[in-house]
Amino acid sequence: MIYQALHLAREGITATGIARICHCSPSSVIRIIDEAIELKSRVARLPENLCFDEFRSVNSTMSFICCDAE
Repeated sequence: MIYQALHLAREGITATGIARICHCSPSSVIRIIDEAIELKSRVARLPENLCFDEFRSVNSTMSFICCDAE
């Protein structure tokens, strides 16, 4: 069930949908996914220079991008 739930999550299926398919609760699905994820370590400091930009993208919605300017 764990591998099936993780596979379905990678396919973009919601936790509720995965729970129905795997015959378990949505909270169990979320717990399985949380336990399987290894988060990258956070950076101890921010770069000295950052660039920010807002722009119109798909369907005229606003998007935001930031990058390290170094």
